[in-house]
Amino acid sequence: MRTLILCSLFAFGFNLTSGEANNVEISLIYTQHANNTYSLKATVADEEEEEPISGMKILFAANINGVSLSLGSAVTNKEGISIFRGDLPDLRAKGHQFEFTALFEGNDQFEENQVELEIVDAQLQLKTEIIDSVNTVFVSLSRWDEDGNSLPIGDENIYLFVPRMYSLLPISEAYTSETGEDEVEFPNDIPGGPNGELVIIGKLDEHDEYGTIESQSETTWGLPVSLDVNRLPRALWSPDAPLWMLITFIILMTGVWGHYFWIAYTLFSIKKLEDKNAPISYRE
Repeated sequence: MRTLILCSLFAFGFNLTSGEANNVEISLIYTQHANNTYSLKATVADEEEEEPISGMKILFAANINGVSLSLGSAVTNKEGISIFRGDLPDLRAKGHQFEFTALFEGNDQFEENQVELEIVDAQLQLKTEIIDSVNTVFVSLSRWDEDGNSLPIGDENIYLFVPRMYSLLPISEAYTSETGEDEVEFPNDIPGGPNGELVIIGKLDEHDEYGTIESQSETTWGLPVSLDVNRLPRALWSPDAPLWMLITFIILMTGVWGHYFWIAYTLFSIKKLEDKNAPISYRE
């Protein structure tokens, strides 16, 4: 009877211990992309161990002018990151004040938690023009008021980039005035496509009120670079060595290995001569 009571108490205590769930920490980032889309990036981590949590389903929602919208869901990867992508016009059709929510409903291991992010919808525009033989990029940053009127955004840094193979190459920086505008001289020595094609990207990076906003413009201001793969001439800096070097190498290697063969032949001849001149022994 005593054993049964102890086992019951142990099982009850085990259930209480195993039922304790850890808290999670969620961060949320909003990005407006140049192709008229947006993304919500939620990062989930264990609050105590500060380690990312994978396989967690995150529900994304928005509240615009008092209207609640269920946007969708995404599952965190091994780095604890889940990303939801949507069309920006679907949000702007309802207003320009966004209240985003990322919700984790909880499970046996982790408690339920959610994070909210308020974003003021803004617009970044790039315009390219050649003025007095100078490549000029015009930057314009604005937002909307409650009545839908456009208002300039001043005193903000806009960074200009050019996409390269694995990253963005920083080119210049603009600073918006009271009218929300600025103009920047663009260099003329940036490699582009075969016909000088070049994409210029403008970015307002991780603003507390507007989030991250990206815009882009296509130009032909780059240096033409051919994409054809041609065989390089024979040279010291190319995969094919010069002929004089190749011939010299063959002569040197022939001399080295020729000496090896001559030494082996000589040793073999001496061995045969010793066997031929060996004294004859007779046995009775």
